[in-house]
Amino acid sequence: GATGSDAFCYLQVATDLARRGSAAHTFPLASLLWQNGLPSWPAVPVGYHPPDPTGRAVTVWPLGWPVMLAGLVRLGGEGLALWGAPLCALLAAWLTWRLASELDSDSGRRSGSPMVGALAAAILLTSREGALRSLVPMADAAAQALSVAVMLCLWRGRQHDWLVWSALAGLLFAWAYWVRHPLLP
Repeated sequence: GATGSDAFCYLQVATDLARRGSAAHTFPLASLLWQNGLPSWPAVPVGYHPPDPTGRAVTVWPLGWPVMLAGLVRLGGEGLALWGAPLCALLAAWLTWRLASELDSDSGRRSGSPMVGALAAAILLTSREGALRSLVPMADAAAQALSVAVMLCLWRGRQHDWLVWSALAGLLFAWAYWVRHPLLP
């Protein structure tokens, strides 16, 4: 993220996936440079691997988030895809509310206090980093929503002793890893 290319690359890959079914993007200038024996690397934006002779290059960023955004691109174009991160932030807040409410209900009361969940969701939604990362198509909010979903599934698996919850937690953790692995710890 130090180069600031991730948001651009995520959206470009999502668009390429939705429109061409490929995560590779073609840079025509890179192909022209390659054909003329010139270095093609300067013609590729930051955040992409060096191109092949046809000018095709893939991003250095994980593909999980662009795969999620590709569905929004298909439904409503790039404009709708820009709503992906805010929607994931709201989903993360709702999942946080659910998790906090369930954890609170385990403290001896019959049902959890909705205020505990609301406070947890409010803290999440008003976090400076969380708000900033959801204004652009960054993968942070999606990884956050998936990570909270993992914890909720593990909690439910522990409470109900159902293997299905643990298996779902494993699948969600794998998806979260594919979206943005550095955020998981």
